[in-house]
Amino acid sequence: MKKFLRVIKPIAIVVVAVFIAILMVKSRPQLEARSVETPPPLVKVQSISLSTVEVTVTAHGNVTAKHRVELSARVTGTILWRSPAFETGAMVSAGAPLLKLDPTDYQLALAEGRQALASAKLSLADARALRQTARIEEASAAVDAAEARIDRAERDLANTEIKRRSTPS
Repeated sequence: MKKFLRVIKPIAIVVVAVFIAILMVKSRPQLEARSVETPPPLVKVQSISLSTVEVTVTAHGNVTAKHRVELSARVTGTILWRSPAFETGAMVSAGAPLLKLDPTDYQLALAEGRQALASAKLSLADARALRQTARIEEASAAVDAAEARIDRAERDLANTEIKRRSTPS
């Protein structure tokens, strides 16, 4: 019997709930339909006339140069001379010298390279005269090395004058 009551109670609750819901729906009052008038749109009329108006525009931004010049020295040294045109915002023509570094150390390196080349050539000539094959090869390598040092010394000496390149960066 207890089992029977356990099954019947939930079913009875559901049946009673459905009956109450049907009763509520049928007893509700009917709404009568009304016509709703839409109000006319709000419009404001204004007369216009021709006049002059001053316009002011406020803007924010960044200004950048059309061309930039980056200076970098390929050699080190003390600056001896600076071009008067080398100022912020100044126009500098292509190839114009901007700075000159102290060339003394590079002139000395060039002279030493020339002296080493002369010495190496003398050693090579001496080895050839004595027909000493090993000394000839060594002296020939010394001549090549001295010529390379002269090339580097000439390039370093030329780099003591810093110029504006012809193409903007």
